[in-house]
Amino acid sequence: MSFSYEAFIVIGMFFASAVLAIWLIYARTHPEQMAAWALKTERRRSGMRLNSLKIRGFTIPYLEAGAGEPLLLVHGFGADKDNFTRIARHLKNDFRVICIDLPGFGEATRDIGVLYGIDEQVARLHAIILQLDLNQVHLGGNSMGGFIVAQFAATYPEMVKSVWLIDPAGTFAAHQSEMLKAYVAKGKIPLLVEREEDFPTLIDAVMSKPPYFPQGLRTVMARRAVNDLQLHRQILHQISHTPQYLEQRYSNLETPALIVWGTEDKVLNPLGAETLRRLFLNSEVKLMSGIGHLPMLEAPELAAADFLNFQKRLSTMPRRRGVKENREVPAAQNLAGGTSVAAEASRIPTGEKRATPNINHQWCLKRRPVGLIAPDDFELREVPIAPIGEGQVKVRNVFLSLDPAIRGWLIDRPSYVAPVQIGEIMRGLCVGVVTESNNPNFVPGDFVQGMFGWQEYFITNSSGDGLTKLPPSSLPLEANLGLFGLAGMTSYFGLLDVGQPKEGETLLVSGAAGSVGSLVGQIGKIKGMRVVGIAGSEEKCEWLVKELGFDAAVNYKTDDLHGQLKAACPFGVDVYFENVGGRVLDEALSVMNNFGRIVVCGLISQYNATDAVPGPYNFAMTISKRLRIQGFVAPDYSGRVKEMIGEFSHWYSVGKLKYRVDIERGLEMAPMAINKLFKGENSGKLIVQISPVR
Repeated sequence: MSFSYEAFIVIGMFFASAVLAIWLIYARTHPEQMAAWALKTERRRSGMRLNSLKIRGFTIPYLEAGAGEPLLLVHGFGADKDNFTRIARHLKNDFRVICIDLPGFGEATRDIGVLYGIDEQVARLHAIILQLDLNQVHLGGNSMGGFIVAQFAATYPEMVKSVWLIDPAGTFAAHQSEMLKAYVAKGKIPLLVEREEDFPTLIDAVMSKPPYFPQGLRTVMARRAVNDLQLHRQILHQISHTPQYLEQRYSNLETPALIVWGTEDKVLNPLGAETLRRLFLNSEVKLMSGIGHLPMLEAPELAAADFLNFQKRLSTMPRRRGVKENREVPAAQNLAGGTSVAAEASRIPTGEKRATPNINHQWCLKRRPVGLIAPDDFELREVPIAPIGEGQVKVRNVFLSLDPAIRGWLIDRPSYVAPVQIGEIMRGLCVGVVTESNNPNFVPGDFVQGMFGWQEYFITNSSGDGLTKLPPSSLPLEANLGLFGLAGMTSYFGLLDVGQPKEGETLLVSGAAGSVGSLVGQIGKIKGMRVVGIAGSEEKCEWLVKELGFDAAVNYKTDDLHGQLKAACPFGVDVYFENVGGRVLDEALSVMNNFGRIVVCGLISQYNATDAVPGPYNFAMTISKRLRIQGFVAPDYSGRVKEMIGEFSHWYSVGKLKYRVDIERGLEMAPMAINKLFKGENSGKLIVQISPVR
């Protein structure tokens, strides 16, 4: 019996089809084995060897290939070391490529009771590099890994030769993607996979041009993503509530940086590239057209070529030098057996003097001011810091709030709080960081808020009274004195509870460019009101209208204030939020509607008066117009702070609320800076930065 050539072809095709069918059935019924085979194949093609090390109880698997200067690559959220396997084959001839699994991801140790914030992962990366005995290293990172790499380079510049930031997180601009805005507002994001059938949505979200993944590998990746949901939800919450963005913590970084971004990135906004370009003095930006969030997977050969070409240019690239700004190392980063005081001091940014560990500087009231506050009204004292006792907590003050109410506290008369007495530490609201604790409710590193006063350090009583622990937040730390501090409480409850606004009414705000007034006007817009602001310069008026969305703004320093108010409020005023008093109050009374409400928050024009202040000339209008006038103080609403924080967090996350701060640096500036409030010289919430955030 013989077979023709055509018969052999048919039989061959039959057997090939049978083998393929068996292979596909096996792939669907044994996805774990197929995924393992696919990964081994990819690693073998790239020459990658699997190793592991241990740091502080964590097992850290890593892949390694090639020889030359070390290039350590750090993956993003929800990813692992194999995100860099394909690109490694194009890099291994020039570098010793090392791809790690961060704790909490991949095959590394996972513990839901451990912190996985950026600071903690930077500390672990430091320990990994030390254990690998890498004196100087090139670092690359994608997404969350890029955030970690950038912060590592800022903290340990002497250990880093260059950085490769691939669609990195960590800047305000990058976090303004629609995906992250939706996550902050609603808690939903494709990066967290709740069901296996949702996995394709994740792939579409992170890649514009996804490579081929065998079905078995896709199945296993989907299952693992679902199994990791609880842990990854916790980690995402931690990293998305990092207290400060990179540009707020650092500047003038000299480490050479290649910043790469896919133009189709849906996870992080490519506008973040410009922020990083300014942050890293010796940087280049490469935008990859048509590529999404993972260039090393979508276009590995092209991305590798860009990095290699950047490295070739480094030897001839002119280096820019900035003012040296070494940053303080967070306590969690002390992994190599402790750090000397001298070494710690070397990481303090220029212009942010660090307090001597056992000495506290305090501003105390020397005499009661007459008129504007003078520096001689206070005395700067230097006192030793005693060791803390049982139950006590020691706080390093970071930011001090300067508020108009302080002027009232210096007057010796009855008020809603007792006046500051001669010789006492000046009262002031602060946010700080716990440095020592004998209290189980607080640990070093906790951010706290309270009336800690004008001083570098604050120590509680044995009960730890006076401290409020701050929750994790994506906003800068100083927002707790502006947006979420006294200004926030005053504006929110003053307008909504006392003013009782209604949609369609007209709201008039004096001191509208200040920390309280600017928030009051924005809340009014959120509630559907027509909002008119009164401010002290054309620049401030322009900011109110163009940036904050006020309907109109009036400069009270012009001659015809009455005429301007009539033009800006053609239908009269239903709610007037008073911050100033004097002539401004008189003119506001003249444009009030019948049954209008006047919220008296402050009378800043009178706080430094040395003579008797005349009452409003138009006060009789309160009778004819049947006006309701009510004063209030923010502490009246201290029991409802969570309500305000919840609303403000939502409004800010969806872009309806903006704020700005005016920061003076150094505790010594406090007595001089406070007069900016009474001269109208501040732009936003006035704050003194006493020490570094970290």
